[in-house]
Amino acid sequence: YYLGRAVAAEVIAKYGLDPDPARQDYVRKIGASIVELSSRLKGTYGGYHFAVLDTDVANGVSGPGGFVFITRGALLRCESEDEVAAILAHELAHVNLQHGEAVIRKQRSGAAFGKMMLGVVAGAADAGGQTLAQNMPAMLGEMAKDFATDLVETGYGPETELEADREGALLLYDTGYDANALSQYLKASPKRQLGTWANHPPAAARIKALEPLLADYGGPFDGGVGKEARDARFARILGS
Repeated sequence: YYLGRAVAAEVIAKYGLDPDPARQDYVRKIGASIVELSSRLKGTYGGYHFAVLDTDVANGVSGPGGFVFITRGALLRCESEDEVAAILAHELAHVNLQHGEAVIRKQRSGAAFGKMMLGVVAGAADAGGQTLAQNMPAMLGEMAKDFATDLVETGYGPETELEADREGALLLYDTGYDANALSQYLKASPKRQLGTWANHPPAAARIKALEPLLADYGGPFDGGVGKEARDARFARILGS
């Protein structure tokens, strides 16, 4: 949780938060709904947190402990609420599958990681609960900076991203959103080019990898009953 919070601080410092309160509220509500309704997500120490970053680069970023961000560029590329939910579900999948922790362990040798954690535990032993809560981000500061940079510049890695795509589609199905939505977001339309978000596998490869799963789970769990309400919300907040 504290590492994720430090990563979130680094990402916000880099991009800032989108100043539009309606967009922020919309994304928070969609994210909170997925968390509340899905049976696939595990709880986190500090809950889940969602925000829109102030950049026109299309991307999604997540950190350990439940910190999930979508950029304004990715948000405005969406053509439906289901597509917004798809990006959040992909990032939630990273958190739920503990991809961030795996990246940290992979990037650092087991010995180095163990030594760092021993330092954290030693610091915790000398601190009260409130003091620890205040000091933990600083204790993890340098590691958080490196981790945040890696996430933004290189992502989690191709196989891990494809795994998050699959789990994200299942999260959509589980909560009544259209499981096809991530694939739809990646496809071209009259209004947009074929696209992915930064530092992820090519869109065509991601779409193809999802095809077997979507053959069984494609479409919304609710049979489309909620589509009218979702379309109305999307048009009110993001429609042009």
